[in-house]
Amino acid sequence: MGKRCGEELFEKYLPFYGYPHHIYSDNVYYYVLFKRQSIVVCYDIYGEIKWQWQLPFPVHPHIAVFQGTVYLPDTQLNRVLLYKYQDWSSGCCLHLKNPYIRNLNLRLKEKENDKLLIAKICHLANGQLVVSDINHDCLLYISNGGDIVSRLSLPSTATDICQWDSNQIGVTLPLEKQLRVIGNLSKTVRSVSLSHPYVQDLTVSDKARHIHLDDIPLRFGDKQSVEINSLVITGNNLIVGYDKKNKNLIIVTFDGKILDSIKLNVVYRINMCRWQSNTIAITTGDYNNQLLTLKVEFPLSLVIYQTEKEYYRIASFSNNQMLCSGRRDVCSLYVVEIDEIHLTVNEIKQIDIPETLLTRDEYHGRYDDDMLDIAVTTHDMIIVGNERFIIFFNSDGQYLHSVRHYMGYFGDKNKMTIDDSYLYIYGVWDKYRVFIAYNSILCWTEIGEYNKIFLNKRIYKDYVNFPSINCKGPRFVGSNWNKLYIEGLFKLNRERFPISRLRTDIYPVQVKDIDISDKGHTVVCEKVNNGNLKIFDEDGKLLCCRNAGSLVGGVCFTREGNILATFPNRQEIFQLKQQGLEKYKVWQSRVPYGVIWRKVGNIYLCVHINLIDCDSIKIDGEQLEVLKSFALLKLDSDFHFPSISSQMNNEIFSNELINKVKYSGGDERGEKRAKSGEITCKSRLKVRCGNYIAESMSGIDEISVRRLPHRTSIVPLSIPTFDEPVNYDCMDIRDNNSKLIKLDDNVSVLLFRDTVILIRTTTGDILQHKQLPQQPLGICRWTDERFIVVFGKEMMVFNRDLCRLETIETKKYYNTIYKYNDNQLVCGGYYIRDITPHERDKHYGRFFYNNNFHYFCKDPNAYNSYYVDVVDLNDGTCKYEVCHGKTSEYGKLEGDSVVFDVVVTYFGDVVVARREKEEGGQWCDDDHYFVDWYTEQSLVRRIKLQPRYNRSKYNIYRPCLTAVDEYVYIKDAQDNIYQIPGHIESQTFEDSEHLQTKDIEKYLLLREDDNEVFQVLGFDISDNSFMVFGIFPGHQSFAFFHYDK
Repeated sequence: MGKRCGEELFEKYLPFYGYPHHIYSDNVYYYVLFKRQSIVVCYDIYGEIKWQWQLPFPVHPHIAVFQGTVYLPDTQLNRVLLYKYQDWSSGCCLHLKNPYIRNLNLRLKEKENDKLLIAKICHLANGQLVVSDINHDCLLYISNGGDIVSRLSLPSTATDICQWDSNQIGVTLPLEKQLRVIGNLSKTVRSVSLSHPYVQDLTVSDKARHIHLDDIPLRFGDKQSVEINSLVITGNNLIVGYDKKNKNLIIVTFDGKILDSIKLNVVYRINMCRWQSNTIAITTGDYNNQLLTLKVEFPLSLVIYQTEKEYYRIASFSNNQMLCSGRRDVCSLYVVEIDEIHLTVNEIKQIDIPETLLTRDEYHGRYDDDMLDIAVTTHDMIIVGNERFIIFFNSDGQYLHSVRHYMGYFGDKNKMTIDDSYLYIYGVWDKYRVFIAYNSILCWTEIGEYNKIFLNKRIYKDYVNFPSINCKGPRFVGSNWNKLYIEGLFKLNRERFPISRLRTDIYPVQVKDIDISDKGHTVVCEKVNNGNLKIFDEDGKLLCCRNAGSLVGGVCFTREGNILATFPNRQEIFQLKQQGLEKYKVWQSRVPYGVIWRKVGNIYLCVHINLIDCDSIKIDGEQLEVLKSFALLKLDSDFHFPSISSQMNNEIFSNELINKVKYSGGDERGEKRAKSGEITCKSRLKVRCGNYIAESMSGIDEISVRRLPHRTSIVPLSIPTFDEPVNYDCMDIRDNNSKLIKLDDNVSVLLFRDTVILIRTTTGDILQHKQLPQQPLGICRWTDERFIVVFGKEMMVFNRDLCRLETIETKKYYNTIYKYNDNQLVCGGYYIRDITPHERDKHYGRFFYNNNFHYFCKDPNAYNSYYVDVVDLNDGTCKYEVCHGKTSEYGKLEGDSVVFDVVVTYFGDVVVARREKEEGGQWCDDDHYFVDWYTEQSLVRRIKLQPRYNRSKYNIYRPCLTAVDEYVYIKDAQDNIYQIPGHIESQTFEDSEHLQTKDIEKYLLLREDDNEVFQVLGFDISDNSFMVFGIFPGHQSFAFFHYDK
């Protein structure tokens, strides 16, 4: 204990329960925070304990104390919790009375949906609370009532704040290498330069960035460029990565600078996790029964501990105990504690994985080594990922529940990571596991509910091939061997980006007008920086900028992708090339124009700066022709304007009044422009071209670009007759016969295994369910009140109450059906015969998947015949045959169909989806998948869909068909969904000139990157939206995904 001048008064040893994280004082008592145990202990000035208190959740590393009140940040809910003990006389016991007083709920009024990220807090002498918000790089001054009374912007992130004296606070800004002393009232700033060996970058990057490690110069002793195959983010916000090539642990900043390294000569894979403050724990695969810790401070400190077992996967609890998996031990987990004095690791508890969740190797009579990764949440919930399930345990090791993830993995990688709210899992849909092109990272809640796709090929702009991923707070880091991928999480909104402020900009950026191209490029003109034009790509990257030297009234894209800009002061319209924004053409206008937008083709609408008159103009070569002039007040009901009588000011050149108007038509190429619309709110700008929508507000510095189709909601559901997780098996014929059909806009029927279920489409409510008397093969809608289920040579008609109305016997075997007219069905099937055990042994092989054996044909000379018929519903007889053929059975699963789906178009054409393999084809030959159109038994169109892949031929692939009005919708091998019109340009009817997948790319509705369903069981389309239904990962096994289109 010492005086303020530094003179020591006395010394006393205190009974600490571990390493204290921080010490606070309010001039009467001292408060010691033990982060490891989440305990605050109050001492008087003589070192006597007055009270101690277990905090209600794993503590944020910074608290504040003022006049006996503890202020505890809750970073998940953007609030500060207040706790105080009224009675200090009862010693160090925990009080029965809850010390909670109230909470301060913090929100920025102008950005209420933006999450604050509270880094540090401190108190002023007047009772105000100062909060460092690292999401917005500012200090917030909070009143006693919780209101934000003032806000002080900072040039970068503040990593610590404290009370400097009664009139000032101190703030550290490591990126500026400064300590700033700020006046409480005057806000005057005094800066002191700092220097530190590890400058921490705590800024939150909302947009992704790539750090190329190949560009880093070789360090002393390194012979190859850096390649990271395992990484973790430390408590002091640095990245520790294992450089596999040079066998080093390296310390890397978030901007890719290597600060330090230490040799770790490991032959096999290592695993790492955060442990104590700024310290990581490491397991190696070198069979040496060791666990290592590395303290990431200057200098680096590596400690080796002996273990009783060979541990492999590792994660840390909030009390600094660790969770480990044993090498070659797939059935158990171990809770261990490090003895820092004796350099040993003590095993405390064993947690057993339920046997039903393990994968058995039937060939070798043991369990597969399928424990892929482990994680521990901020609340010490244990999460285990194995080959089929994500398994959840509480902190005591008690099993809670499990979910199917339907993901396959490659090699020995870190596949799971967790932040304060979400779990991230890296992998690929199990049915695509041979191709890295389909790798993605999925986001889940901490209890196993699916949330979204976090990262895939479309977002990442490359194959997602990460050997290691890790999260901490607002950061996600992935290693792609020779480069790092970094992205912010708390404010993550990939659709929104700020308009870049340039060094040449005199004033802050304010959006005035925007337009978007069919490629997602956005052109922007500014409100205050007159003459500024900027172009951004769909991800917000600045492509080009130019100052035109004169006031810009409005901007829009031409059909060819160039840009038109109006210059009202000069009464001119410029055409600018998108590359470089170079002036290409100039037209003189008869009046000064402000807003301009393309109506159709080369016809544009231009608004006079008086906001009363509007001209429809046509630009043809060098000529500008006014086609029509009209008053805005006389527009038809497709246009909506506010009152413009009082708007004669400098804002008349902006789109804040005009661009809320959406033209409802398309151009001659069928391009969709923004829809006829309402004024959703004052000053909103919104434009659409093709599958892109750009949106902003006049006067702000941000733009939102949304790519359609855009998922608007998920409606998950469970089926009462099946226990969750359902454990859908893509190799099981019964599961692959599953299908959803729509009876009307609100009610759908799901055929799943041996059950039919009536579902309310909008809410997922189960209305009725019934177990069928035998295994069904297909289903179709008959009327709004009835549907038909096919069972091979028998069909049953059901009503909405799931009462069987009649049974129809057929002469032939059918597996798929569709309504043709009021009396007939179109039915697809194939010849089937019973297979004796002898024939199965001779002609079929088997493999083990998902704890079941599956059989496939291994006879290259086996083939099967298929047919599609029009069948009379009254007597079940075939009226005529639409088509027939035969295909090789080689490599096909036993019982798999040949004709997968049939539909009937608005024009009466029969469309057939089928599989074909040439007779005598080889195992490695691709299966061919065709969608054929027949008009009166004549083939009029054929589309050959791209095959799935060249391996694992017994994987079942079934194209799905839906017919709505004049369109047929096709789901292909990659889960792309196409909207095929009744007529395709340049189509040919000769079999030798089939349409390929590339020929229908322009009709793509939903790209596989955006399809979040593991197995599509049905979909439906309306004018402005569509729905995809199927199996998906998570707590419930089925879901409706609704999209805007």
